[in-house]
Amino acid sequence: MQDRKPTSWITPRNILLTVAAAFVLFYSGYQVGKQLALRENAQQAASR
Repeated sequence: MQDRKPTSWITPRNILLTVAAAFVLFYSGYQVGKQLALRENAQQAASR
């Protein structure tokens, strides 16, 4: 049997990549939501 430690996924590089991916997802979601809100407001203003 080999006495090897299991490889740990918690490395500074993986933490940095995870934080960057989360930031990109949240920021893109924010931008999409903002665009949808602006579009809906424009449609409501045009229908008056």
